[in-house]
Amino acid sequence: MIRKGVVFEPLPQAVRLRDRAVALADRTAESAGRPGERLVWGIPLVGALLGFAMYAIQRNGGTAGGLTSLFFLPILAAAYLFGLAGGAAAAVAAAGLCATLPLVTDPTRSQDPGSDLARSAIFLLVGASTGLLATLLSRQARSRHVLVDDAARGLWRALHAHDRAIAGHAERVSLYAQGIARQLGLPPERIDRVREAALLHNVGRLALPHGASNEPLVTERIIREVRELQAVLPIVRAHRERWDGAGFPDGLHSHQIPLEARIVAVANAYDNLTVPPPGRAAAPPDQAIALVHEQAGSRFDPAVVTALASLHNRWRAVLAPDFFAHQPPTR
Repeated sequence: MIRKGVVFEPLPQAVRLRDRAVALADRTAESAGRPGERLVWGIPLVGALLGFAMYAIQRNGGTAGGLTSLFFLPILAAAYLFGLAGGAAAAVAAAGLCATLPLVTDPTRSQDPGSDLARSAIFLLVGASTGLLATLLSRQARSRHVLVDDAARGLWRALHAHDRAIAGHAERVSLYAQGIARQLGLPPERIDRVREAALLHNVGRLALPHGASNEPLVTERIIREVRELQAVLPIVRAHRERWDGAGFPDGLHSHQIPLEARIVAVANAYDNLTVPPPGRAAAPPDQAIALVHEQAGSRFDPAVVTALASLHNRWRAVLAPDFFAHQPPTR
């Protein structure tokens, strides 16, 4: 996953402060939201599965009835959601609850004692081993994110060395695109993909003059050489497509265009309006939103434009109005 440090060298202090405040707010929401959300619904789920197992066993003749394997459901769920510690904790809870249940509930049946200790050991073994596997897989996924981060950052640093203003533009587009993706409710892995594609969408500038029309294709060719970044290829290729089908390079329209590319297109347009290339006047953020909205349904996906407007309003609600009243200079 790409770390979201923000570089805005060409911009005045007010704009840097505004964008860093937005980035910090989004970073805080992201880091706090993911684990918290899992706890909110994960713990009640495991508790419900434990309760269901107890109820089913009691209704079907006690622990001698063969349904104690139902306790594996909460154990596996906790191991998947919370790793080694979660699996072990659920196993201990299952063993304790199972020990409180009657061996048989039918007095006409003989008592076959069995072994609570052996059952508890099996529960613990399954919970711990499954939790360990889930933890290892999670670490492997995080390692892959680090590889993607390093690869993308390497290309971005090359762009930064070539043209600091364009690199700053890519950082801001990445920031706005992530906010739009969250506003649309995309899952974390797709938000990561949006961030990576937005940060690299104009890497083709390394080999082309400014404004070259085939930049998406050159960017695609550059990124294609980096194995860890293959997932962003369709996005960088399609970010110049239009909702009405009049875009470049493939003439895709509406939902033929990857959603991530539609997001990057809107974020790119917004930044080009608020921090334009040399020779063009900058638009204040409110005016930029209105200008982007005018092209909803023709150039841009209307739903993505609406998400940008909602994001803009949310930022206005938490940041000082002066940040949005400031009109930045050209790059």
